[in-house]
Amino acid sequence: AQSIVYSLGIGMDVSFDMDLIASFKCNVYGFDPTPKSIQWVKENINESKFIMSEFGISNSSKKKKFYLPKNQDNISGSLFPIDTVNKGDAIMLEFKTLQEVMQNNNHNHLDILKIDIEGAEYEVLNQIINQSISINQIVVEFHPHLIRNGRRKTLEILNLLKQNGYRCFAISNSYLEYSFLKK
Repeated sequence: AQSIVYSLGIGMDVSFDMDLIASFKCNVYGFDPTPKSIQWVKENINESKFIMSEFGISNSSKKKKFYLPKNQDNISGSLFPIDTVNKGDAIMLEFKTLQEVMQNNNHNHLDILKIDIEGAEYEVLNQIINQSISINQIVVEFHPHLIRNGRRKTLEILNLLKQNGYRCFAISNSYLEYSFLKK
């Protein structure tokens, strides 16, 4: 119940978050700057242990250009002009660093960090390692198919995580979702 869980990139799927709350009665802190996601959470989630922040997590704290999806029925946009977004349809959204948010919440470590942030995971994971942020478990969806040099960046971050004491204990059948434990 005392576990600290951060969930980056909510979209319209909080099943992982709700399962954690139901199983362990812990708070889950959700982060997503996407207007559709914010609205969906307000309309569909009535759980006091799910604490939604209306900004994203990135490698710097400031307003950033955020590209909206090509298909308006979809919710996943990106900080990067990837293939799934409309490069001519961007809005300015608020982002903060993980370290800043943790300091503001008086958290000196995380038990679980879930990341699904459409290509920005590489920068955030690099910053976590560079700043020696204490995290027991990281669950991440990589998007190598959406970004330039994605395969190389994925291999580099996997090696960096391993060098810094993270052991991969699960990989999805798609080879996009990975789970790591800190040794």
